[in-house]
Amino acid sequence: MAEEGSQLSKEARVKEKGRRVKAEREKGEGEREKGEGEREKDEGEREKEQVPVLAGYFRAMDGTVCYFGRNAAMMALVGNQLKAAGIVAHGFMDEALLMQELDKGHTHLLVLGGGVEDEPRSRLKEYCSARAILVLEHFGGPGSLPSNISSALGAR
Repeated sequence: MAEEGSQLSKEARVKEKGRRVKAEREKGEGEREKGEGEREKDEGEREKEQVPVLAGYFRAMDGTVCYFGRNAAMMALVGNQLKAAGIVAHGFMDEALLMQELDKGHTHLLVLGGGVEDEPRSRLKEYCSARAILVLEHFGGPGSLPSNISSALGAR
C-alpha cells in the first residue's frame, strides 16, 4: 500500500513537471525557469547587452552623426550595424544632400567611408573643420565603426 502511494506521488510529480515544462515553452523561446521570478537569458538578449553604454549615449545625441560613402551595399551594412548598436545616424551617398544636412548645424560627427574620392573628401574635411564638426575617416569594416564613433565623440 505504501508502495502504491509513493508510485502515485511519483506520477503526480512527473505530471507536474510536464505542466511546468509546457508552461515554460509557452512563455517564449529562450526563457528557462531558474527559480521564483528568475529566468536565464537567451543568446539574443546577451548579444543586445554587449552594446551597453553606446545605445543610451547615442540616443541622447539623436541625429548628430552622419556618414558618407559611395558603395550602396556598404552603406546599407553600415546603417544596419549602427542601428544594431543603438546609434542614430543618417547616411548619404550624395554630397549635395549631405551638405544640406550639415548646414542645419546639428551634426557633431561626420564619418567618411574609404570609397570617398580625394576631392569630395578634402572639401568635406575643410567644411567640417570650419564648423567644428568632427571627421572620422573610416577605412575598416562596419563591425568596428560603433566603437570608433564612440572613441571619436569621447574626444570631443
